[in-house]
This record gives sequence, structure tokens and C-alpha cells, in this order.
Amino acid sequence: MYTVRPIGRTYPSGAAAHGSEILINDDSGAYITRFRDLDASAIREYGGVEDLERLTEFLRPHIIQLSDRRIEFPPEYPYVASHKRWVANKPGSTLIIPISDQVESTFNQLWIRTGEGAVITDPKTGRVLGDPGELIAAGVIKPGRSAPLSVIEGNSRTSTTAELSIASYNVHLVMQAMGLGGWLFSGINTQAILGAFASKGVNGYGFRFDRRDERVQPNPVGLDGYFEPLIPPYVPNMHVAAERFAERKFGPRGNHNPQRPGPYTDNGGVKARTDRYCSAFVRYLGTLAQDIYDTYGKFPATQPSVGVAAYTQAHHIDLGFYDTHYKEGAYLETHAQHQRVWHGADGKTGGG
Repeated sequence: MYTVRPIGRTYPSGAAAHGSEILINDDSGAYITRFRDLDASAIREYGGVEDLERLTEFLRPHIIQLSDRRIEFPPEYPYVASHKRWVANKPGSTLIIPISDQVESTFNQLWIRTGEGAVITDPKTGRVLGDPGELIAAGVIKPGRSAPLSVIEGNSRTSTTAELSIASYNVHLVMQAMGLGGWLFSGINTQAILGAFASKGVNGYGFRFDRRDERVQPNPVGLDGYFEPLIPPYVPNMHVAAERFAERKFGPRGNHNPQRPGPYTDNGGVKARTDRYCSAFVRYLGTLAQDIYDTYGKFPATQPSVGVAAYTQAHHIDLGFYDTHYKEGAYLETHAQHQRVWHGADGKTGGG
């Protein structure tokens, strides 16, 4: 019952949350995908190379243009690391940045650990977070079991970092197959990417930031209308957030709803036998999340609400440069043939 939304993606997600989306930046503008709530059964209709064009048309409405021009990051401190200023996000390139919903991932980790009978504790004071009394009385939570919040949030960040990095790597493999150059990197300030420096004219993607605590970096909360984690201002409080998260699992469109299509021969029977958590469990999750939010001023407590890990950039390579300065084998045959195959041009032309 720990899965949230496995939707047939090409990369894994911790506890099958699959809450990530992708930011795209190129000469035509800036975009964000809205793929995470697509119906997996619809995507399964597209199974072969001959379906690629239809699949592209199916996905096109879910790639939202946010700007009609490339988002720029000045090649200087603190926006771009010194060793990446000569090449990162240059004209002609395509920057592909997966982002994670750390709120949803943390909710799922709390859901799993609590379901195993553990109380969640403050790592510094040992205080039990939330109000587990009702579940202790029901025997669901065992007072002898505990899990520090820092460990849970660390596991969450590890999961989402892997998810985003594998997504970027998969893009990188496609680039190699197409004969594009590029590389995985992390040299652009993630705060700048999301928009923390808007007051200095570096708008990034325009995410909302919480700046109440001046002692720590501003917390990216979400992108209004497009990527809204289950935290204020997108929900009135964390009790409501817990209810909506439970609905995301078990509601009418939830992954565990017997009426929703799935891979099993006895789909309805399998899903109907999945354990359902009682309303008391959801109430406790709400008290736990609200306590974390009130105590630390944010949720998760120790991680940004929107995460960025490794990302990738695609661009044409200058074959003549490699032929002059590198030994044979410095690039693939797909790179050698890219201009001819994709642009009908001489394969030895350089590229920007």
C-alpha cells in the first residue's frame, strides 16, 4: 500500500511515489511537464516506434510553456560554478532539469514508518512528534519502536536524488542515440534555477519561496498552478494535506482503487485486498505533519520542499574539434551522422 502513482515511467521512484516533473530550457523558451497524474493505461496504448508521433501528440498538451525565451543564469558567482560558465545553458543548448516533490516523498516515508509501528521523534530532543495516542491504544504503533525524523527525511532525499539522477541519465542515453553531445552536471545554483534570486533580476522558473526564517536558505514551496506540493499556501494546513495524500492513494483516481485499471489479471480483487489505513491513521499523519511544520517552519523539516539534483544538457558537438585534438573513437557513429540524419547536412559541420 506504499505506492502512490506508478505510471509507467522509464525510471524508478522511491516507494513508487513518482512525484517528479521536468523543467526544460532552450532557445524557444522555458517549459514544465505535467506528467505525474497522467493515466498509465492511456500511455500503454503507445508501444512501438511507429507510435512515437502519436505519443508526442498525446504528451504535447502536458508540456506547459512558461516563457517564450530562454531563462538566463549569469555566468558568475553565485549563479553558475566557475568550471561550467563557458558552456552551461548557452544558446543552442537544451537544459533538462528533473525536479522532485520532497513533500510527497516525505509524507510517504512517514506513512511507511508509521505503518510499521514506529513513532517519529525529533532527532535533537527525542520528543515524540505528533499525537500517536489513538494509534498506540489501537496497537498500531508500538511505543518501543521509534524513527528519528532526520533519518526519514534523509531516506526521502536519497530516493528522490536517485529518481532525478536516473531520469537525467535516461535522457542522456537518448541524446547519445540521437548523436547529440551533452553531460550530466550540477553547476548551476539550484536556488537560482527555481527563482530565489528574482529580486536581483535572475527570475529562474518563478517558483514561490518561503523566506520567513532568515537564518536558512529560502525554501522553494512550489510553482503556482503547475507544481503545487501539499503544503501551505496550496493547502490550508497539514491536516488537510494528510487527507489529500490519503485520497491520492485510495481515492477515486488513487492507485489502490479497485476500479482503476492495473496490470493484474484479477485487478479489482488484488486492489480490494490491499490494506486500507483507518481514519485514525490519517488523523495521526495530519498531527505529525502539522507538528513538523509548526516546529521547523517548513515541511520537510531539513530538506527543501522542491528538490533539484543532477540535470543534463543537450547540444551539438563540433566533430572537427574532436578530429583535430582527440584520438579516434572520441565520439559515436550517431554523433558522426547526426547532422545528416537529423538535419540533412554535412556530417562534419560543427554545431552550436
